[in-house]
Amino acid sequence: MPPKKPPLLKRIQLAVKYEIYRIKAQNEKTRTGIKKPSLSQRIRRYFHHLRRDLSEQRRPVQKITHHRPSLAKRVKFQYEDYKTTKRKMKGISGGNTKEYFSLGTRFRYYVKEQREIYSVAFTRDYLKILLNSTSLFLLAFFLVYFLTQMLTGITAYFCEISTLLNYSVIDYKIHSYDWAFYQVIIVFSVPSLVILGIILAIAQVFESKKEEEAPVKWYQMLTRKQRERAFAKPSEETVPEKNKKKKKKKNRKRKDLNGYMKLFLLWTLYHCITYFFSGLLFCIIFYRRSGYVIWHMFVYNPINFFFAAMAFLFLVILGFVYSSQFLITAKMYFNQLLDRNRMPFIMAQAILPFYIGMIITSVMMAPDISYTLIFMNFSMIFLLYPLQMRGSHYPEIQFDNEEKEITVKWDWVFLAFVIVVALYLPLKIGIFIGL
Repeated sequence: MPPKKPPLLKRIQLAVKYEIYRIKAQNEKTRTGIKKPSLSQRIRRYFHHLRRDLSEQRRPVQKITHHRPSLAKRVKFQYEDYKTTKRKMKGISGGNTKEYFSLGTRFRYYVKEQREIYSVAFTRDYLKILLNSTSLFLLAFFLVYFLTQMLTGITAYFCEISTLLNYSVIDYKIHSYDWAFYQVIIVFSVPSLVILGIILAIAQVFESKKEEEAPVKWYQMLTRKQRERAFAKPSEETVPEKNKKKKKKKNRKRKDLNGYMKLFLLWTLYHCITYFFSGLLFCIIFYRRSGYVIWHMFVYNPINFFFAAMAFLFLVILGFVYSSQFLITAKMYFNQLLDRNRMPFIMAQAILPFYIGMIITSVMMAPDISYTLIFMNFSMIFLLYPLQMRGSHYPEIQFDNEEKEITVKWDWVFLAFVIVVALYLPLKIGIFIGL
């Protein structure tokens, strides 16, 4: 008896099932198997993507940077610019280009450009600033100079040496071979040491005391109890009886000095620094002030060069340190110090008073002009040069909103004139300090 044929639905189910098996087997033979990465690879890939995302978030917006061309290209550009300008000038002058490119003509063009830049410093308001600052410069110079001259004479008197103090030189009434070793050390060291003490005293006026947090203060706020204890207000019960009797100390704030008094102290500080370090700076060439002590104690030139180099380094460093104080003195005249008035103010407040003061003090030496003293006083330029460097890129300062009028302080100018004349005449005549 033949086998019974399965029903239609059963045959369709078996056909679909066998067809699925066939397709799976065929795909497994033909396809390339995609393996799942290992756990370590997936972890590394995750941290790689995480680091990339964080770096993109912290990355600042890139600015367009202009690379400086090479030296050869710059020379080429300058030469092409020169030829273009020469061609233009040739058409203007009718063929005579030497008239426009001579040394004198180029110097006149340079002076004209600089005059346009610094012409603001010679306006009426800045000339008033110049007069005020120059009077304080001369007042501070003569006070420091007269003090050092008197200290030298009194110190020599105690060392049994008679002196005649003049404006340009000190005449010691002793032969050069009669000087003792201790006399040289004491006479030429005491004025410099006193000036050093004045420098340290005036420096305290310009010192800004800032309250700095302790480096481990965050450790005191770590737990909840520490934070509660720090911010809790002490009650009367917890305060000991000894502390109740103590009076609360008032926080006395240091009063701000008058602007002109601050400028006078600043010029005095600059003159004292110049006096102290100029002797060391020129100890190789001139044997004056503390430089004579260095030359007398260390005859070897390498040691003298070392002291001269250290003096030059200290002058430049102190110039950078105290250059901001000159910019702060702009509060006397302006509500804010911006790019447009910063350099003219520096010229009127510091640079021009220095040059004018040096010319006046040098002319007052006539007819006995001491070139060594002029060179030593001129070393203040190393203190003022950093002021020009910092002034070119110093940030803008906002002082206050009060209305200010730039005027000449005639009381300071008159006081400076009287004191300068009162100190200059005795030194010009001569002050004798002897046994």
